[in-house]
Amino acid sequence: MISSNNEYFSGMDLILEKDSNFSWNKINYIDSINYLIAHDDDYNDYSILELGLRSKIKDNTYTIVIRFLYVNEINIKHIGGKYNQILGFEITDKTQDGWDKNQRFLVSDYENGIIKFTCKEIKVISIERL
Repeated sequence: MISSNNEYFSGMDLILEKDSNFSWNKINYIDSINYLIAHDDDYNDYSILELGLRSKIKDNTYTIVIRFLYVNEINIKHIGGKYNQILGFEITDKTQDGWDKNQRFLVSDYENGIIKFTCKEIKVISIERL
């Protein structure tokens, strides 16, 4: 589920080329998690969370790598083992609720409460067929 418009996400065209009806509830698994601190042009630190997410699109399985920038309040639980299953993502644009611009998006898995955080930007980095 998504309550914000996909046009706000850089690189979304990479996914839409494979499935013009893509929705975030088609995400089934978390394949990888990478967290790092980066520096902007003014040498200010900010957080990046990069997730490898597995999705079934038109009878093919893909790994979609998404980079979330200026990440805050990361909560991750029940991760580990052979499969890290989720039932899709809910991404909500909170700017109309008066949230700080660095916490524009509230991101969480749809039902299980496995992952939840806020971020300023979302970028689709790649999509690869498995």
